[in-house]
Amino acid sequence: MIRVCTAGLALLLMGAAPGAFAQDAGAYDAGTVQITNFIGRIEIREGGDQVVVEARPGADGADTAQVSLTGGVVVIDGGQTVSGVNCRRRDGEAFLGGGRSWFGFGGGDSRAISEYPSLVITAPASLGLVIRDSIYEGEAGALGEANLAVRSCTHFTTGQIAGALNAAMSGSGALTAGDVGGAANFALSGSGRITTGDIAGAVDARISGAGDVRTGDIAGALTAVVSGSGGLATGDAGDLTSVVSGAGSVRVEDQTGAMSARISGSGSVRAASGRAQPFSAIVSGAGSVRHGGEAVDVDVAISGSGSVQAGQYSGELRWRGRGAPAATASD
Repeated sequence: MIRVCTAGLALLLMGAAPGAFAQDAGAYDAGTVQITNFIGRIEIREGGDQVVVEARPGADGADTAQVSLTGGVVVIDGGQTVSGVNCRRRDGEAFLGGGRSWFGFGGGDSRAISEYPSLVITAPASLGLVIRDSIYEGEAGALGEANLAVRSCTHFTTGQIAGALNAAMSGSGALTAGDVGGAANFALSGSGRITTGDIAGAVDARISGAGDVRTGDIAGALTAVVSGSGGLATGDAGDLTSVVSGAGSVRVEDQTGAMSARISGSGSVRAASGRAQPFSAIVSGAGSVRHGGEAVDVDVAISGSGSVQAGQYSGELRWRGRGAPAATASD
């Protein structure tokens, strides 16, 4: 579950009162922008000390998003319904259509996302951004924090995020972010991809399907739960807790700290180097755990044809199943 990490973002769960959208778009004294029920392009530019919103209509001149200020939050409601909308990409552009019938990519009943309304927002780099119940693409500069729901096949890119990043993705979309100054929570279902720079806080990644998360170095603890054929790949990490079912994978460059890996199926967990203490691995099926550095105070249980290996073992060694090191008697 994606968690909202600050009290300020928690306010965004409140809806605006009826008639609150009477105010035209303009400049607002606010620290956060919430976008809901929107289909189209979003561009967020750094600048100024206010939030300035330009809501542009779609190609047919209709469907302009409504903008209001509610409790210190700029609320933008696109008035669109995203339920039942399908998305396909052709030549780098997203095309949307309803139902299950498609008459080619970009033809028949489909409509390019560039034909939908658009938002151009100018705001300070401390802006908190929330997007949910929307299908969108575009880019943002630096942000204070972000809580983003990405669905279907659309793409979004942000600059550096000073605080927390919460991202939920369904479908085949792509989210790219710069360095993250706080914790990060990721939830993927489908075949999408999330890519970030270094992350200064803890990371909790939940991946189902064929989706992927790729990050730079992680300063805090890493928890990765992967089901299906998707995976997570990071730079350096500290404490690692991983659960893999199916054919998924977890990849870490240098892992130093406690390491716990649990695999069922043919998945894998890999750390290229580092020092894992304690080191725990439970493998059932054909999965594998590899640590290229030192594993200290080892507790391993293998059932099936799976395997566990480390570059070096030290401390206490407890091994149940096949593949025990030469210096360790298998229980």
